[in-house]
Amino acid sequence: MPPAEPLDLPSSAQSGLQRARRAGIIWRPYDATEHAYGEAMPGVELSDQVTADRLNAAIVDTVIDAIVTIDATGTILSFNRSAERIFGYHPSQIIGKPVTALMPESYSDRHQQFVDRYIGGGSAQIIGIGRELEGRRKDGSMFPMYLGVGEARVDGAHLFTGIIRDLTDIKAKERELESAREDLFLQTMFAQRLSALAEMAGGISHELNQPLCSIRMYAETLRVILEREESHQDRAPQMLEKIIHQVERAADVIQHMRQFASAEAQAGTETVNLAHIVDETLDLLGAQLGNHSITLSVNVDPAFVVRGNACRLEQVVTNLVANARDAIGERGEGERSIAISAHQTSSHVCLEIADTGGGIPDEHVDRIYDPFMTTKGPDRGTGLGLAIVHGILRDFGADISLARNGPDGATFVLRFPMKQDIMLA
Repeated sequence: MPPAEPLDLPSSAQSGLQRARRAGIIWRPYDATEHAYGEAMPGVELSDQVTADRLNAAIVDTVIDAIVTIDATGTILSFNRSAERIFGYHPSQIIGKPVTALMPESYSDRHQQFVDRYIGGGSAQIIGIGRELEGRRKDGSMFPMYLGVGEARVDGAHLFTGIIRDLTDIKAKERELESAREDLFLQTMFAQRLSALAEMAGGISHELNQPLCSIRMYAETLRVILEREESHQDRAPQMLEKIIHQVERAADVIQHMRQFASAEAQAGTETVNLAHIVDETLDLLGAQLGNHSITLSVNVDPAFVVRGNACRLEQVVTNLVANARDAIGERGEGERSIAISAHQTSSHVCLEIADTGGGIPDEHVDRIYDPFMTTKGPDRGTGLGLAIVHGILRDFGADISLARNGPDGATFVLRFPMKQDIMLA
């Protein structure tokens, strides 16, 4: 404990201290004539009241929260030991000083106005309510805190007691948890992308098989041309160009797969063309939809652009189209179609994905974006698809809603905020 120094209080603070003592809410304002905290002065007989005061002082000085009392002028009247620890002031340094010394300047300028307005009959901003604020330590550093304020009336005067909890450690833990949550979300997205690639294996093999078959056909034709008379060899360059084109096509498919599964491709935000996102998704899923006898219709204007990340938005569309495919498959008989369209409002670009599946059961609608919520069997779904979709869209300031739901299918609408710098050309 720092050495005690004589305390010279202004008359207003002295009168406030006297009222506070009478109210029983002042426990130990520093006084040079006193000995240690809670110790009786020599030659003074302890009364029941003094004993009660010492008990109150002992209780107040052992709580983990700071307790600070001020009068109507904002003058500090008391300062417990936790307040010393949190703010760094000894009572002799702060009692009798304005409470604004404990506040950031941005708030201290308005504090007395709030108090005066409240005393004059205005509404309470924090008294009896409590809220999170910033506090200022003796060294000038700021820290997060929770402040609750109570009021007492003594001889017609207002006294205010603040209970302050330092939130520094709590906020640090919250940041750690948020960082861990983000890491887990990214890992989950990556795992879900790999799962999606596994599901799309049939369609991907089809996409690769087509150029490979073409390459083989062109290569056999070129061999025949080279074995024949020289007059036919002018066709050789054409065959080579076609072979090169098909090789590039196969390379594009492989590069697309690598990018879809790449964690690095998930970083950053850019201007993204929605039609391109849909086309890239259907390059991987289109053949699979055909294998399920699902009719696909697409009506997305190439002029629609949004802010986002191409790879992550492709995962959004992939998840929704895959869900639509599964819903149609579970329905069995009936129309089998998926429609993807886009339109623009005054403030948003909207992408709609509609299917003719059996819809979502009413009892699950409120929970469809919860992690691990699924209506599929345990061997067919993780329940993370829509949760990931919701999280990705939230990162870009977009949202998703279930616009239509019934036995004839469901329609999901993605709404992207339209910024001035990406308005339609």
